[in-house]
Amino acid sequence: MKCFVERIVEDHTTEVGICPGCGQEFARETMIRGTPAYKIVGGKVMVK
Repeated sequence: MKCFVERIVEDHTTEVGICPGCGQEFARETMIRGTPAYKIVGGKVMVK
């Protein structure tokens, strides 16, 4: 799954791709079609 940086409205993290609660990495920075994005690590993120 990918998340484009330009579409993020609120960022609750202090470090890029690191969970503020548990400190585990959940995303990596990458370029997708020339646009900065975060590539979400499979199995690390749950959507409510």
